[in-house]
Amino acid sequence: MTDEMTIRHGFVAILDALGMKTSTIEDSKNFIRVRSNLVKSLEESSDILKSRFGEEMRALRMPRYLGYSDMLIIIWETSEYEITSIIPYLSELISSVFVVGLTNNVLWRGAVSYGQFLLYKGSLLGPAVSDAASWYEECNWIGIVTTPKLGFHVSMVEEEMKTGGKKPKTVREELRCVFYNVPLKDGSSSMLWVPDWPTAWNHRCVGKEIDCKKELFEVFGTFTTSKREYSKYLNTLKFYDYAMQG
Repeated sequence: MTDEMTIRHGFVAILDALGMKTSTIEDSKNFIRVRSNLVKSLEESSDILKSRFGEEMRALRMPRYLGYSDMLIIIWETSEYEITSIIPYLSELISSVFVVGLTNNVLWRGAVSYGQFLLYKGSLLGPAVSDAASWYEECNWIGIVTTPKLGFHVSMVEEEMKTGGKKPKTVREELRCVFYNVPLKDGSSSMLWVPDWPTAWNHRCVGKEIDCKKELFEVFGTFTTSKREYSKYLNTLKFYDYAMQG
């Protein structure tokens, strides 16, 4: 057994691009270009991320990104003791990935988990991977959720903030997450923490004459949508409106 086979701890996000399974060759080429440029941009921004969030962030390892088929997998290795302090940064990272996707007509759907995993010669396995995999296609919308396992840690951080006297609006701004009743494919719904991508999407418009919701309609309008898929778009817009009510 080599060092590469050691057990690791951290966050694992599994994202897939909606509609890519039935896309044309040109769509597939565009997706590969967008994903490659996105990963390059994220890797180049690591130093900016560290300087922005100070000493606590500078001590951490930076995320790794793997591309496979129509998927993007994000791995952020941490110690078991760093999980709660990283959650806000993780939420911002996931929101950024989602927003860059929207601006390039890539609709991400996925889930983020936390736990143990093995990364060995390109193979990624373990409880954190299985947990994210069990949720990333369950939601009937366009968006990225935390799994219940990770969500309990987010709730713990939320409770600590509230106990410390912080107001709900401040808690949400610092967590960069929204607790929302997410619609599932089987017709049910589940209360899950969702990275606050609507706020990140709207931040692009600050100081500019841009109607952010209109832009969202324009992005969605570029896709041919079946009766079965249409509800995903409506549910996404409902979440956007809910998040914007703050």
